[in-house]
Amino acid sequence: MLKGANIVFDLDGTLVDTAPDLTSALNHALTRNGHLGVSAATVRSAVGLGIRVMIEETLRRLSASDDVDEMLAEFRILRGEYRTGEPALPWRRRRA
Repeated sequence: MLKGANIVFDLDGTLVDTAPDLTSALNHALTRNGHLGVSAATVRSAVGLGIRVMIEETLRRLSASDDVDEMLAEFRILRGEYRTGEPALPWRRRRA
């Protein structure tokens, strides 16, 4: 199978900076729900504890009372993590 292979997991963004992608998806979900977008710095400050906490913290900072589960579902659709695993955002689509 993968005998002798190394597998690397980047769970904290040290190998790949995903903050711009997370910011784009979160801002899209926020604006679709009538809120202003947030900066990448705001997302970076809330990203280390998982997507749910990032959304909860962002909504708290916006003094918004949206349903976190609904926002999480929308965020996952936008991140392409829902059902098919295919990117839903046009700027994330891979070129053939």
